[in-house]
Amino acid sequence: MARVGFYGDVPGPPIPPDYLKRWLLQIDWATAYLDETNFAHPLQGDKLIAKNSLSWTALTLPLVIPLLLVEPAAQTTNTTPTPIGPVFGWDPSVYPITGTWYLEVTLAVADASATATVDLAVVGGAQVAGSAITTTSTAFSRKQSSALTMPTGAADLVLRLSTNNASYAAQIKGARLIRFN
Repeated sequence: MARVGFYGDVPGPPIPPDYLKRWLLQIDWATAYLDETNFAHPLQGDKLIAKNSLSWTALTLPLVIPLLLVEPAAQTTNTTPTPIGPVFGWDPSVYPITGTWYLEVTLAVADASATATVDLAVVGGAQVAGSAITTTSTAFSRKQSSALTMPTGAADLVLRLSTNNASYAAQIKGARLIRFN
């Protein structure tokens, strides 16, 4: 008797893309609205691990949920920076400003004669200093910004994408903020 799924040699049925998309969107919604009222019997973190006992060398914050398995890359042919993706709520009381923050993206452009640019900006405001990343590569590759000067107060941040040639689209597959101590 052949076993199916995780326990046998025969893989289980494929996961339909619309189901996977719904599942990822539910995770996004759950984490976006997570607070202490979501748990009937909360457990304080300091009951498990002493405060300040962990020293992280890097902290990663995804800015774009990786729906790349079910959707194509975000793209634009606009020559002015165009907001893409969701708004990210930056709050220095939650995300420490100590250490050095970087923007990391997976970026490409439709033709090597064009340049794709992505940056991080305050919604309706200025670019976060150090966040501009460019590429002339037609293959998706991971790029990292120079050190960022993050806002010192709470701010809504958004990724912006542009190309220097409207005939060739700039494309992005993912982005995240990384903090190194």
